[in-house]
Amino acid sequence: MAIPVQISYRDMQHSEALDQLIMRELSKLERYYDRISGARVLVEHAYRRSGAPFHARIILNVPGEDIFINREEAGAEGAFKDAVLAIRSAFRKAKRQLQEYVRVRA
Repeated sequence: MAIPVQISYRDMQHSEALDQLIMRELSKLERYYDRISGARVLVEHAYRRSGAPFHARIILNVPGEDIFINREEAGAEGAFKDAVLAIRSAFRKAKRQLQEYVRVRA
């Protein structure tokens, strides 16, 4: 099953390569939980920050709630010098949070 996804870019150009990366990462999440009903992904380039300007945020729609990844993270921990790194880090966190969601409901 393909997860319906909305991908947005803020303060940067749309990228087919990043779209494909996001879709691959989402398909990996389906291995851990096949009832994800939707996802929204925001990739942003924050010009105001020097050094680590890229952020990726994810909202996963699952039965009964939404799972927020990097929702209000600030500082260097939530920012990366490369958009690909920001996306992969956000999806690693999404995997952990999704596994916790499944564990609690099992």
